[in-house]
Amino acid sequence: MKIIKNTTASPIFIADTAVTIAANSSYTIPAQDYLLWSASENIVTYINAGSIVINDGIRDLTSSYGRYYISHPEFAFNIRFLNDPDRVNGFTSRSVQEAIEESKSTAEGKARYAVSCGFDGNSAVGRYLEFNSNVDSNVTGFIVPRASILREVSLGVSANSTVTFQILKWNGTTETLLTSISLAGTRKNTLTGLNISLAALDEIRVKDSSGSCARPISYQFYQVV
Repeated sequence: MKIIKNTTASPIFIADTAVTIAANSSYTIPAQDYLLWSASENIVTYINAGSIVINDGIRDLTSSYGRYYISHPEFAFNIRFLNDPDRVNGFTSRSVQEAIEESKSTAEGKARYAVSCGFDGNSAVGRYLEFNSNVDSNVTGFIVPRASILREVSLGVSANSTVTFQILKWNGTTETLLTSISLAGTRKNTLTGLNISLAALDEIRVKDSSGSCARPISYQFYQVV
């Protein structure tokens, strides 16, 4: 709903719409005239002056929001949103309002968390980083608390180094390589865009597979499924 409120004691004539708003009164724009009013230049002057206030059927809007609202579709519910199968994005919503609310609900249910491991010394090939001080990750690794997706990995060391660390999954008998992160004469690096699924109780290890460095720290960023 688009309502135009005249806040003055005199009638206001909006020339380019040929509509007069009575003194201290309001006018509800018919839906079929939305385009006519969105193109009106005359009403902008009155909105800026405060003589005209735009109401959305719920509350009065500030002058800046009033100008915006009068120039655009009534509500986000009226704006078409392309979902599956018209656009492959996993959405079921068909309006902008619904899509925003669907995204919020989805995001709230998919928390992210970070874990770190490191070594307070010089790492060489074969060194396992520690998720907890003085406990190598091949002794006790990080236990995934619930089904998650490994999304990003970062690595930092105290001085420029050339080294590679492997992120491994241990099943009790064998290690499976999930991904690796390397430095080439640098101190830090990141991996993004990962999509590595892990189950609850999977055990993660981090191992120096090539090169050496001092005081490495690696972070892994997970998203709950």
